[in-house]
Amino acid sequence: MIMDETATELALFIENDYPAYTDLLYSLRNLRKHYRRGNYDPVRAVDGLLHPVSRGARRYVSEWGSSGDVWFRLFVPEVRRSVASHFVDMYADDVMDDESNWLDKEK
Repeated sequence: MIMDETATELALFIENDYPAYTDLLYSLRNLRKHYRRGNYDPVRAVDGLLHPVSRGARRYVSEWGSSGDVWFRLFVPEVRRSVASHFVDMYADDVMDDESNWLDKEK
């Protein structure tokens, strides 16, 4: 999946900001629980990751935006869905791999 500059900027911010990345990890752990129970759906996984992506967008605008910026206008729904889909694709192997245990570790 090819992302535009805005989506790439948001994805990089979420991966490099500790609170935003922690939110992402909690959601990935939740996806892993769903996978282990046998009810993992990649389409619904994107919807599940929209929440930490939206929180990351709010955090980005509060830290780097100007006074007139609004997070939902700067990062429109298509951009946020693109970033969530990127994260589902990027972390799919870790979510579905029982040998990988870095997601199970607490902080």
